[in-house]
Amino acid sequence: IEALWPAAGRRLARTFAQGEVQAWRGVRCATSNRLPVVDCMADGLWVCTAMGSRGLSFSVLCAEVLSARLHGEPLPIEARLANQLLN
Repeated sequence: IEALWPAAGRRLARTFAQGEVQAWRGVRCATSNRLPVVDCMADGLWVCTAMGSRGLSFSVLCAEVLSARLHGEPLPIEARLANQLLN
């Protein structure tokens, strides 16, 4: 984690060192509102994540929203709905 995203690696280092994380098997990344996240994190790095168990359903929609955002095209869904994905 430290090699890919140093800031996250530093924040998680103690959790791993204390043995609080045993395995990632069976873990699905999800948000509290169960909506995926399409967002620019830093330095042009975009993430499309937190689809949970709905990855097959959300993946195409999120890819379309991300593509429209990157290329300055109209969003494929209503702006109020897209804003729930674009944090």
